[in-house]
Amino acid sequence: MITMQQVADAVGLSRSAVSLALRNHPSIPSATRARVAEAARRLGYRANPLVAALMSQHLRLRPRRRRPTLAYVTSHPKEDPWRNYAAFVQMYDGVTHRATELGYRVEEFALARLQSNPARLIDILRARGINGILIAPLPGSMRTLDLDIADFATVGLGLSVSAPVIRRVTADIFQGGRLATQRCADLGYRRIGFAASAEMSSRLEHRMFAGYRQGLWDRGLAETVPPLLVPHTGTFSSFLPSWCRSAKPEVVLFGTFDSGCLRGVPPEIGCVNLNVDNLGSATTGVYQNLPRIGAMAVDQMHMALQQNATGPLDQPQTYLHGVLWVAGTTAPGVGVRRPAAP
Repeated sequence: MITMQQVADAVGLSRSAVSLALRNHPSIPSATRARVAEAARRLGYRANPLVAALMSQHLRLRPRRRRPTLAYVTSHPKEDPWRNYAAFVQMYDGVTHRATELGYRVEEFALARLQSNPARLIDILRARGINGILIAPLPGSMRTLDLDIADFATVGLGLSVSAPVIRRVTADIFQGGRLATQRCADLGYRRIGFAASAEMSSRLEHRMFAGYRQGLWDRGLAETVPPLLVPHTGTFSSFLPSWCRSAKPEVVLFGTFDSGCLRGVPPEIGCVNLNVDNLGSATTGVYQNLPRIGAMAVDQMHMALQQNATGPLDQPQTYLHGVLWVAGTTAPGVGVRRPAAP
């Protein structure tokens, strides 16, 4: 009776490779599968049906290794869910895609569903054997999260988490503000204004505003337009018309941007969004590549888990991803009216 090992010897392959080839497994090149099949036919090899049945049953009953879970901790209240914000959804999409590539699964743990009880969350994670926590951007002016992360590898998305002291991954938003200011100056704009909610600017450690001021310095321009820093994000757009009339900017760099911004600014004033959705955006601005930020957060988590690096850090570590300029159509140059807002 011809054995599989004799077929393997005849074709110069290992027994396991021949077994895969005879099962037409895609890991074996098609030419090699054909060569093995021809050798088996020529030698008169026949698979033992009893052995094949036993192996099939063994593979079905063998316990499959479960993918480790990463906790994605969100803090937005039920009345203001994080999925209402495109930027946060883009980050999350980057997280889930990269986690799947690395063999993890991602499960959201919403503090709003736990009566905002961080201690209960930690108990649940310990009971579930989850060792990695990804902290989503915090809502509003919230900057701290009372989490006991002593036994967990922890990474934050964005800059909003100031405590506990953790690794954070973000776009280089200082460079974004600087780049946008430089490009506006190159387009001939001289009265370059900056507008954002103070709530958002504080959450980003005022890096975007600092980049704007550095960009003015780079081009030798004075800060002739007083910045608009509205206390809360929700009321931001309503302040734009009166500010434009009094400050008279030629172009506005928006740290906070929504659909009302273009409608609230006269068409002779250029508009720049410091966080456009994509590289093909019709709105002029800066592309932060938020899905990539999510992916980088998972990479940092994977590294921390491999090194068993748990607990808070002595000092925060912030990992930056570069930004890109998107020309768009809403800042066409000084003296040129931008297209009408949709």
